[in-house]
Amino acid sequence: MKKEKENSSPKSVAGKAFDMKLLKRILRYVSPYKKIFWFTAFLTIFLGVIAPIRPMLIKYGIDEKVGRGDLHGLWLLTLLMIGILIIEAGFQYLHTYLANWLGQSVINDLRKQLFRHITTFKLSYFDRNPIGMLVTRTVSDIETIADVFSNGILVIIGDILKLVAVVFVMFYIDWRLALISLIPIPILIFATRAFKNAIKSAFQQVRNKVSQLNTFVQEHITGMSVVQLFNRQKTEMERFKKINFEHFKAHVKAVWAFSVFFPIVELLS
Repeated sequence: MKKEKENSSPKSVAGKAFDMKLLKRILRYVSPYKKIFWFTAFLTIFLGVIAPIRPMLIKYGIDEKVGRGDLHGLWLLTLLMIGILIIEAGFQYLHTYLANWLGQSVINDLRKQLFRHITTFKLSYFDRNPIGMLVTRTVSDIETIADVFSNGILVIIGDILKLVAVVFVMFYIDWRLALISLIPIPILIFATRAFKNAIKSAFQQVRNKVSQLNTFVQEHITGMSVVQLFNRQKTEMERFKKINFEHFKAHVKAVWAFSVFFPIVELLS
């Protein structure tokens, strides 16, 4: 991690939705866990490749076994599907566990490095910057980096591989029907871009409001004797209600974006 200047203050930075340079910096922290990372990547590819197998077996069973009344063949096919399902579930469990373990290991190292870095700052830095904001940066904000591995890059790669495999099978079976089924894709792309912009803005507001809330609570709990000495309990309570309500509105905005986007996806798919 690059050492920040001590006179800098924590602030919100609006970056790109996907920043390759920033991703490379994060992936540097994977170096101590390269074997786990590559094995998890292999599981991602494997799960993406085998995703169309069960739907193809279902099609084969209906067309060849049910249509011809071959109950014995249908029974064997069912056992095969159950076996594939169990294997897929086992690999899915392993993939989910390792991806989350990797993410937590990375943020564990990153958080230790960040705290070590903070301990080198001069006392004047802590006078100029709210402690609650530093707590948010050290704890909550770093926690979101784990999502890069548990719900981020590996999951995206896996979903893309599944999509490619499914589309390939669809065109192999009937390219005309496949083309018809892909008609909603341009609308989905447009909806996704709109959702990306809305959710990015909403999440930035959420992080800022969390930081403000933590700052207010930390400063007022540590300085409660001063608040009570000057009999400002009601005044500070009103300030807290305002900050807490802003935090509530930011979360509702993020929830609204999800509640609009996913029904549209279900409707078009």
